[in-house]
Amino acid sequence: MEYKVLKQAIPKDVLEYLQYYSEEAYYKTKHCQGAERENGSGKYFGSIEMASCLPIASEDENKKLYNIYTSNSMYNIVTKYIKKPYLFNDEIVIKRKEKEELLDFNYDNSFLPLTNKLKTIKIMFFLDSFNIETGMIEVFDGKFWLRLQPNAGDMLIINGDCVYRIEPNTTKKPRKTYLCVYSNKPIGKNFKKGFYYNRFTN
Repeated sequence: MEYKVLKQAIPKDVLEYLQYYSEEAYYKTKHCQGAERENGSGKYFGSIEMASCLPIASEDENKKLYNIYTSNSMYNIVTKYIKKPYLFNDEIVIKRKEKEELLDFNYDNSFLPLTNKLKTIKIMFFLDSFNIETGMIEVFDGKFWLRLQPNAGDMLIINGDCVYRIEPNTTKKPRKTYLCVYSNKPIGKNFKKGFYYNRFTN
């Protein structure tokens, strides 16, 4: 499995909360860019990593997000691809219109240690629709780039070795996603300054 789209897989109440809270988290961290933080990679930057244990969020806000990240429904999805998964990272990404934005490609395992042994699964929650104006997501199937046009409420399951890229947002409206990443090894404790590394159990 390189990738799989799940249409309208996000429950309505979860979608509405994530649409609201992603903006809240953005404004909480906007003034912190470049500052030190106590977990994740150790600094605040662009996207909001370790979003469910955000140091400047309230305990209730972190708990609500962590409950989504570790829900039974997520466990049931992840264990189809990783039999004994571990938590690694959850992230809020908001893209606004920029004058110039390069269309880079990447694959998640390229950023991680032990890439020949590590297996990761990312589940992307689409909080806004991706289209020709807001930017589509493209995945590489080994020969061709395939353009996906997910709607708000859809999910994308993507293998850590799958090469993908996301087109720039050309509108004035923010384009929001919530990303949940799981791994087959407990790598977080000794990776950078602190990502999740505990077992994911239902």
